[in-house]
Amino acid sequence: MIRNNLAILMSERGIRNSYLSAKTGISKNTISATSSNDGKMIQLETINKICQVLQVEPGQFFSYLPFDLEIKVFCDNLIYDEENVGVDEIGLPVKQPVINELFLDVYVSKVYLNGSKDFSLSGSLVSPVNLYGSVPPIIHIGGSDNDSLEFSKLWASIPKPFQSDIEKVLKSKIFDEIYGILSGKNQDYDFSKWHFDIEFYADTYLNDLEVKFF
Repeated sequence: MIRNNLAILMSERGIRNSYLSAKTGISKNTISATSSNDGKMIQLETINKICQVLQVEPGQFFSYLPFDLEIKVFCDNLIYDEENVGVDEIGLPVKQPVINELFLDVYVSKVYLNGSKDFSLSGSLVSPVNLYGSVPPIIHIGGSDNDSLEFSKLWASIPKPFQSDIEKVLKSKIFDEIYGILSGKNQDYDFSKWHFDIEFYADTYLNDLEVKFF
């Protein structure tokens, strides 16, 4: 895995996107995408200009881990319903979507030059949740004792910036899987408008992970 450290370097220097854009001639959108590690490719000239302004070498601009993590998420079971939350102005019932049960299969592969290590994990919804409500759904992710422990140790060894990048991927994978299923069950709701964030961490015993949506 490789990522750039632009956001960290700018934060350390108290530099904003607008200032770096003015100094380098690079658009603010490009700087924002680069600092978020959302860009697929960074041109050498862009790196050159940024390094000159920040007074860093390319080795400081990038961080590297000698492996990749590939994540696949599959829904094993989802029980969906609707609940009445009141009535509208003409007295008709107002319903909102609820997930009563959710079970996920989460497969993570640590891929390196000469092979790979696979982890088989599972996810489950802690309690039923109204998707339009204020209480965020929580999904516990774990696995067999060995897989869960080994993956938790691996996760704890990964630097925080890389963890953030992996969290984005996990969030996207889970969202896409659930969104696809819910959209097929009921087209009256626009599930694409969910706003949520994600926390992904190991507990004290390094054997459970937790995903929170907000």
